[in-house]
Amino acid sequence: MVRIVSSLLLALLLIATLSTANILAANGARGISFYTDFTSIGISQGEDITLYVNISNMGEIAEDIDLDISTPEGWEAVITSNSAGSAQVHSVHLEPESDAKRLTFKCTPASDVAEGEYTITLAATSSDQQIQQSIDLTIVVMTDEGAQVGPASVELSVNYPSLEDEPGKVLEYRVQVTNNSAEELTYDFAADIPQNFQVGFSPSTDRNKNIASLKIGGDSSEGIIVRVTPGLVVEEGKYQVKFSASSGDITDTIVFEAVVTGSHHMRMGTTREVLSAKVTAGKEVQIPLVLLNDGTAPLQDIEFSAPVLPEGWEVEFKPESVAYLQTGGDFATVDMIVKPKSKAIAGDYLVVVRAREGQSPNADLEFRITVETSDSWLWIAVIVVVVILAVLLGIFLWLRRR
Repeated sequence: MVRIVSSLLLALLLIATLSTANILAANGARGISFYTDFTSIGISQGEDITLYVNISNMGEIAEDIDLDISTPEGWEAVITSNSAGSAQVHSVHLEPESDAKRLTFKCTPASDVAEGEYTITLAATSSDQQIQQSIDLTIVVMTDEGAQVGPASVELSVNYPSLEDEPGKVLEYRVQVTNNSAEELTYDFAADIPQNFQVGFSPSTDRNKNIASLKIGGDSSEGIIVRVTPGLVVEEGKYQVKFSASSGDITDTIVFEAVVTGSHHMRMGTTREVLSAKVTAGKEVQIPLVLLNDGTAPLQDIEFSAPVLPEGWEVEFKPESVAYLQTGGDFATVDMIVKPKSKAIAGDYLVVVRAREGQSPNADLEFRITVETSDSWLWIAVIVVVVILAVLLGIFLWLRRR
């Protein structure tokens, strides 16, 4: 009996061990990195603290990390992020394998803070409490004027990092440049743009002025408009634009997304590049048209019409519509057949032809159609004249004999 019980206990222990191993294998390795570059800083009484804090997922599964701050009594502190705007960040979601977030820690000491050394603790804890990292910040409050909040730095932020429009249209990114230095600095601006893009910079206070640099006072911010223009030949897609501001060794970079949508545009002409034709009243004249897709998006279901046509005239298109024109200069040929009414008076007439597609501006052509008199009418006129002359001659001879 003892032997049976021992065997059962051994089997249960083996199953539990294997199950635990399977669970650990399924969950994968876990771990986070949570740090700031400056863990001990000195400030003057009345100064605020601003530091960048970096957090990344070093494990193999996604993590939801709660953030907590412990401060001395009377101190106020928050964690924010450029991508969250002015909102406070209390937790972050990190995808597996080195997904990282750059956070901003801001702290205002108590108004009556005394000179001395203080400790602030930042804690990052997984939602299941299994992973925890902390940062201890030593804050030395001094009475000396001009104590620096860490080294000088610049911070770039943008409310709308992703914009979209057609090629040739200007995308305007409004960037806030913050000089985290005690002194005024001149920041140079630069952008890394894709091929066939153009870029320009303007101060938000004067959008018509182009600049390459700007002076920004200590501990203050300025607004910059970054104008990005995709060229007309840029294909539909998503593109990255890297904008940087630097002053000496102080620099920061921010990435924008430019979403270029396809442009719908077409042109219409004739095979002989002639916008006139001659026709006899009551007869047909055939004019070959050429329709070209010179946009960056395909064109579909293009229909033709003649919004301006003399009364009693007829017009026909063969084919009546074009089903599809792809990008890259694709074209189609369409025959326009115009027939004036049989009693049309000789002269010049205006005919307007239109190609219409749901997402593209209309393409119009104006034709001058010259109506000529029919040869049969000319012969009839000649016969009438001859008959009249013969009658007059007969009358003249009859009168002469009398």
